[in-house]
This record gives sequence, C-alpha cells and structure tokens, in this order.
Amino acid sequence: MTPQDGGPALDGGDDAGAPDGGSDAAIDAPVSPPDLLIACMTPPSVVGMGDDVAVEYEVLNLGSESARDFVVRLVAPAGSRLGMGGAPATLAEERVLLLSGGGSRMGTLRFVVPARIANGDSPMDCLVDADDAVPESDETNNADRKLLTATGRAALSVEGTIPASLTEGLRLDFTITNSGPVTSPDVQWQFNGEIGGSAFTMDGCETNVDCPILGPGQTARVRPYAAIPTGGGTGTATFAAGSAIVSRSGVTYVP
Repeated sequence: MTPQDGGPALDGGDDAGAPDGGSDAAIDAPVSPPDLLIACMTPPSVVGMGDDVAVEYEVLNLGSESARDFVVRLVAPAGSRLGMGGAPATLAEERVLLLSGGGSRMGTLRFVVPARIANGDSPMDCLVDADDAVPESDETNNADRKLLTATGRAALSVEGTIPASLTEGLRLDFTITNSGPVTSPDVQWQFNGEIGGSAFTMDGCETNVDCPILGPGQTARVRPYAAIPTGGGTGTATFAAGSAIVSRSGVTYVP
C-alpha cells in the first residue's frame, strides 16, 4: 500500500518527537561545607614600643556553602615577647558576618606595639574562625604564623656609688634604668673586684629572680654584697649591667 492509498507516512527521522523529560535537565553542583583558609602578609619591622603595626590578611572560603559570623584574630602565642607573661594574648580582631561559598575577603588587623616587646623576632598567629563557630570540612588551614621584627635595643644605665673602702658583707645600692624602646628580658649584672691583678666576683645575677626584666622606662634596684678575699688589699671594684658600668679604683678591701 502506498501513501496515496492511505498507508502510513514515513518521517525519515527528521521529527525528533516529544522531549523525553531528562535530556535537558539541569545538573546540580555538589554541595560542600565551608572551608576557611587564611593568609597574612609579614608586616614591616618596627623600632619598638608604641609603633603602629598593620597586618594585611585574606580569607578564602573553599567550600560551596556560606560561612557565617566568625572572627579573624591576631594572637601572640605563648612565649612570644608580644604576649603577656608568657601566655597567649589577643593583639587585634575583626568579626565577619558572611562569606559566601567560593568567596574571599581582605582586611587589615592593627595594633600598637606593647612595652614588653624585645629586640629581634616575635611570632604572631593570624587565625580565622578563631572561636570555632563555623563547622568546616578542614580546620588545618585556619592559621598562618608570621614574625614581627623589632630593631630597637635596650639602653641600660646605672646609678650608684662604690665606696673607697669595702668590708666583708657590705651591701651596696645601684639603680638600673632602661631608656631604650624595647624590653631587656634579663638584665645580666655583676659586682666584680680586682686586687693585684687577681679578679674575683663578689655578687651577681645567677637566676631569673636575680636578673630583672626591664621594659622601656623601667628601673630596677640591685643591692649586691661585698665578698672580700682573704688578706684583703687595694684594687678596683666594678658594677656592670649589660654595657653600663660603674667603676672605682684605689678601693681598699678590708677582710
């Protein structure tokens, strides 16, 4: 039977027919929890106490879900000279209310250098989600440690008098002052004598209790004892704290 006879027509494949309902459906992207990563820039060096510090940071959310209400914090870790008494200390922080999945945020954490900073490098940690408020897929990338370099030096001076005659057990009185821009973490001091070319130590800094910590502008009173060698004699006596020295010659040592 031909088409003219009323038989079925052939479409030759040109008619694609109705959609099957699946070929054009959207493919859902995989969903992943927030994953915060932080990177900080090393700040320029400072001289010491009172200098302004600005630490630039960038936070990335590597997950697809948003991270909400978290804290970016700059912390001096335990043992850092930026810390307080050896314990961790917060230097600066910012709160972020929302960071979308795949998004990034840049900011700056600012603080003023405290008196307790010492010469050299002091570590500090940039922390994101510092209070663990965001359930993350990976929390190993939430910190970035940098160093703050202080170039200033402690400047010690000594005030006090060595008498012309020293007797066994005599207690002297000296004041050590730090006029520099940074802390001197342990002031090494010593009271020395010399008789006939023979040097000896009468008293000195031996423990952390004996060795004062002096911040900028701070003073410490030191009261060493005279210890006279057998026989005594005449010579010199010197009290030294760092490079600061008080000395006297022609001292009579009376045992």
